[in-house]
Amino acid sequence: MIFPPTGRRSCGLSETNCGFQRRLTLISDKVLAEAVTQALKGHWAEAHNIVQKDEEGEFACWIHAVLHRQEGDLSNARYWYARCGRKLRKAVAPEDELREIRAALGRRG
Repeated sequence: MIFPPTGRRSCGLSETNCGFQRRLTLISDKVLAEAVTQALKGHWAEAHNIVQKDEEGEFACWIHAVLHRQEGDLSNARYWYARCGRKLRKAVAPEDELREIRAALGRRG
């Protein structure tokens, strides 16, 4: 894999879905961790701008789900949870879930 200066990883593949072709891009763990930091600081838009660039990566989709949960858009949150194979856990506060994501990212690296 090539790591371009943008901080994003690209697997170089493309796929066709419903007639649309798109490039599959995975965001680096460092950039995902920055999205978590921004979300925990209350900078929702900044965090969302980061994760919306990756609609395939498990962690990007998980962060995306939590962000929509924070804004109260539970339908959209459930969509993103499904994309990463997770379920919305009402008993876990979004901020605690973001800390869980940050810890999981740290274990990956």
